Amino acid sequence: MVGLMGSSNSKTYPLAYLAELINEITKATNINMLLNYTPEQKPKVKEFLNYCSEKSKSCIHEEVFCNSLRSFLALLKQCDGYLGNEGGASNMSKALDVPNFAIFSPWISKEAWFTYHQNPKNWAVHLKDFKPTLIQGKSKKERKENVEYLYQEFIPSLFNEQVISYIETQIL
Repeated sequence: MVGLMGSSNSKTYPLAYLAELINEITKATNINMLLNYTPEQKPKVKEFLNYCSEKSKSCIHEEVFCNSLRSFLALLKQCDGYLGNEGGASNMSKALDVPNFAIFSPWISKEAWFTYHQNPKNWAVHLKDFKPTLIQGKSKKERKENVEYLYQEFIPSLFNEQVISYIETQIL
């Protein structure tokens, strides 16, 4: 399951970057992927798919969609893993013991919000893991005000090897 959107734009990893990660995954594996989004986010799904390679598009089953939280949880429980924005869906996957790779927004504290981190099935990345000087000494308010810039610095190549390793060790 790929979590496309966070609960707000400031908690959403750029769709072009997420598509780059998915493209790297589909170069290395042949896994099937479902997308987690709400009906009003359908235009964002189309935008995301425009960034994806043809191979990635062939691995994504966008036709599978859940209309309710109950059906989403039932489907998520059947998935081999979750990859995407840290937030509600990410936390639900951890609660269901589904392996989880969460991408934290630069303005959110990974230390405060990375739950179930003692479980080796759960992985997470934050800009601070790779470029700590961009975060150090900045208040939460400052980070949130500069989230677009910070996300631009959080390029997929910083952690795409971790994503592939997560998939190879936790999912395949």
